[in-house]
Amino acid sequence: MIHRLFCLLIIYTISLYGQGNMGFGAYDPKQDGPCLDEETRLAIQAQIAESVAELTRAGKLAPASQDAITLFGWPVRQSANFNDYGVYGISNFVDQEANFPNQLQDFNCGTRTYDLQSGYNHRGTDVFSWPFGWTKMNDDAVEIVAAAPGTIILKQDGNADRNCGFNNSNWNAVYVQHADGSIAWYGHMKINSLTDKAVGETVIEGEYLGVVGSSGSSTGPHLHFEVYNGFSSLIDPYQGSCNSMNSESWWADQLPYYDSAVNALITHTAPPQFQTCPTPATINASNNFQPGETVYYATYYRDQLNTQTSTYKVFYPDGSTYLDWTHNSDAAHYNASYWYWYYSLPANAPQGTYTFQVEFNGQTYTHNFTVGAAVGIDDEPQNSITDYALFANYPNPFNPSTTIRYSLAKNGSVDLTIFDQQGREVIHLVQEVQAAGEHQASWNGMNAKGEAVSSGVYFYRLQSGIFSETRRMLLLQ
Repeated sequence: MIHRLFCLLIIYTISLYGQGNMGFGAYDPKQDGPCLDEETRLAIQAQIAESVAELTRAGKLAPASQDAITLFGWPVRQSANFNDYGVYGISNFVDQEANFPNQLQDFNCGTRTYDLQSGYNHRGTDVFSWPFGWTKMNDDAVEIVAAAPGTIILKQDGNADRNCGFNNSNWNAVYVQHADGSIAWYGHMKINSLTDKAVGETVIEGEYLGVVGSSGSSTGPHLHFEVYNGFSSLIDPYQGSCNSMNSESWWADQLPYYDSAVNALITHTAPPQFQTCPTPATINASNNFQPGETVYYATYYRDQLNTQTSTYKVFYPDGSTYLDWTHNSDAAHYNASYWYWYYSLPANAPQGTYTFQVEFNGQTYTHNFTVGAAVGIDDEPQNSITDYALFANYPNPFNPSTTIRYSLAKNGSVDLTIFDQQGREVIHLVQEVQAAGEHQASWNGMNAKGEAVSSGVYFYRLQSGIFSETRRMLLLQ
């Protein structure tokens, strides 16, 4: 589960409409050691068995119910103080192929997993922080949350969390048992970040468990999510034609195999400089520039494919187009990648708020910066609070209500609308002029007529000015 960054940026010059240079970097997850050696894993399983027995005797853990069904929500989220479009990437799935070494097969019949000469086959899903994982870890930006309701049956804390190798050291982790007897392992947490709840207390889906760290055998901040069913057999939560462990998905809303998206748009004064593990990167971010200065327009992707075209635009304060170009990546797939283009502002550039926009994989992403008045925020990897953003609803799945948060870059008309899977409008949650800043709206599972809608997947779309973004959610009535 090693995650190594290409520290040497691949920088080369190309011509884009007669101007502009670009650069590139990728986060390359390579593996040469197990998250847990077999001795440590057996010790944890023994501790879990002892804790389950003790909690059962104390009446704090109900017997497993064969009628219960466990469905997972996503186990990471960004903290409330941060405003990126996304904060994670996936580097490894469960290895379904028992033979080794270099005989790999994930649930989708691909090879996004690993094994070792020693006989170790990867047993979980690895979710890493991206971009700038060490900075995000320092800032508690990426939280681990309970994927399903259950009871905490074991906690491990106090172990070093800035590890850069496979040293067989202990990790910080939380283990949760669900109503059906299945158990989820949440490993590699940041030291002293674990939930205050004690062993034997219950958690609900989406409840805070800790912060993504690099404790145990690890070389970068990430979550190792490992699941066992009620019969103590390893399962892979993803449904796929090559999943021999379980036939159905354990996700309430399974993400696509390539969860392609933009995690962040950032304007820089110079390219980011990635340092040796565990030193945080020098980000060189700025949201304020002066006429004549060079601006580096960077886009940070997860699961970028070369079949996906990115359309980049930069708008003047009056909304007219300043820059416009398109691009496709050079490789079939990157777990995490970033591309930047740099252009010098005109010496007579109009002062005011500019918008950097990227259209990718059916979504539109924006980032604002200013030219002239110094109102930006330097050296900060997150999008400014004045950016447009639409956040994941919480809780999700939900019954019967959920809350949707969003932020506006400027005062303007806002349309927040719910649609069903057929694209039919269900209800307008917001249709009004609102001030710049953060807002939220709640949906109670009713349509515009006040009637309860049926269970299923729904979509919510935010439109304001040139910004438009859509997310999905799951209603369970």
